[in-house]
Parts: sequence; C-alpha cells; structure tokens
Amino acid sequence: MLTDHVIVISGRITASEDRSDTTRKMLVVAARMTLNHGFRYFAIVGLSNASNPVGMSSLQPGSDMTIRVYREGEINPRNPGIWDAENIGAGTLPDVAR
Repeated sequence: MLTDHVIVISGRITASEDRSDTTRKMLVVAARMTLNHGFRYFAIVGLSNASNPVGMSSLQPGSDMTIRVYREGEINPRNPGIWDAENIGAGTLPDVAR
C-alpha cells in the first residue's frame, strides 16, 4: 500500500493477456487486495498508461492500476466508479469485465 487507503497493483500479471482477460484479472486482484486489507469497496484512481482517461475501457495489458479503498460507510457504494470487492470476490463481475 502507498498509504492507508491507496494500493498499486502491478500489471505484470497481465502483460501477455488480451484486453478482456486483463480487465477481469485486474478487477479480481483489486477485489482480493481490498478485502485482504480490511476494506469493502474500491475505486480506480490511476493507470500507468496515464495518457488515457481512468476507467476500465482504458486498461491495457501490462498496465499498473492504482486503487483507493474504502470501508463500509466511508463512501456511497452507488457512486459511479465504486466497485464492491465482496461481490467481485463472490464471482459477480460486472459486464465491463466480461
């Protein structure tokens, strides 16, 4: 973790993947790291391919991803761009990750 609420996830694990597998893997890893650190939700706040806007559509294989994590009650989970790590951990991936 960079700070108590910011985590950088290495894109090395997706360097040889296609774009859809990259998205799926990075969301699963982000969810696992969020839960492992005692948080429930995360938002993607940065990608190493920073020339593109932040979002899953701009995630390239091999790109690092920076997330900000939140506990229950720290953020409205219905806000745009907030991911529920428990749902992802349970196998419920949103359409953007398929």
